[in-house]
Amino acid sequence: MSVRRTIENNEKAESNQAKYTNHLLQQRGIIMNHHDQSTLLGCVLMKNEDIQTFKWLFECWLHCMGGNASKGILTDQCESMQRTIEACMPTTIHWWCTWHIMKKIPSKLNSYKRHEEIEHEMSHVVWNSLTKESFDRNYNDFLMKYGLGDNK
Repeated sequence: MSVRRTIENNEKAESNQAKYTNHLLQQRGIIMNHHDQSTLLGCVLMKNEDIQTFKWLFECWLHCMGGNASKGILTDQCESMQRTIEACMPTTIHWWCTWHIMKKIPSKLNSYKRHEEIEHEMSHVVWNSLTKESFDRNYNDFLMKYGLGDNK
């Protein structure tokens, strides 16, 4: 009987966790130390992805960092976060996470006949270009091959 109750409680807890997790956004502050190891500096659970919430987050972050803005920040393509970073940390270089960008490619290309081939080649360009120069060259070749040179 106690085993059954434990299973029921675990299932209920998992259900509750999923319900609340869907409404929260987790943010992590990770840096690279002098040994090229990632180091977690802090994290936060947020209910909203709006400018006001990100402003609070980055102001707290700056306070904890003694007013020193990060040299760079890597995020997904959240517009609210981007605008807040520009306002709160104007000297910080903002990069979009390649994984998040590449994750969206299939949904953007599904309407094209050769979408699988295009996705494969695009992945090759992104993940196998080891320098900026090789990426630029490979990307330009990709654009020319598919007649996308005029796309913006």
